[in-house]
Amino acid sequence: ETVMIDEIPFDSNWEDPGASAIGYPYREPVDITASVTSFGAGAVDTLLATPPSMTYSFMITYTAVDEVGNEAVPARRLIKVNCIPPSKLCFHPSNGRPTCTVDGFCGLSPLLTRTSVTVIGATYIDTSAPNLTLQGPPVMTIPQATLCSRCTKGSPIGSLCDAGATAEDLNDGHLTHNIKVVYLKQVQDPASHSAVMDPASIAPSEAKL
Repeated sequence: ETVMIDEIPFDSNWEDPGASAIGYPYREPVDITASVTSFGAGAVDTLLATPPSMTYSFMITYTAVDEVGNEAVPARRLIKVNCIPPSKLCFHPSNGRPTCTVDGFCGLSPLLTRTSVTVIGATYIDTSAPNLTLQGPPVMTIPQATLCSRCTKGSPIGSLCDAGATAEDLNDGHLTHNIKVVYLKQVQDPASHSAVMDPASIAPSEAKL
């Protein structure tokens, strides 16, 4: 009978390597590996450590039969699960199962120390509105039928034009280039008219002046 002992690390991704078989149905060697069957591999749990008092925790038995019905002597693989230093063997406080310490604690799942979650497509909601600062006087007196447009870089001081505004946002920074004049028109009748400055920030918050 063939017996092999495999020592594997605690919490490792172990897979059964299987076994090979040679038969002699007609006095000549024939590869009968395809006929090998195993029992016990599905029970291997690498989160169950092997106590020092035990030689192994799990056993896998392999058998094979050649084409004329001759059965091979079973082979066995013994599985021993070892704690990897600095982890040490301990017994889970809730169920008494032999396990290994994680970060010095007994009963802590290794998944808690190696799993990270990345949220894809998360939306950040900005609730702080941009800060608008008006350039020039807040109130202007314009003669009737005069066109009032935005000031240019060469406009003289005191010109009848809109000097605009500047915008700053706590999260998005300078937003002056995003300012839109919502209402500005030629004055035809003596009355009060307003120009509304509206900066569009990257986040869904806005300010009006």
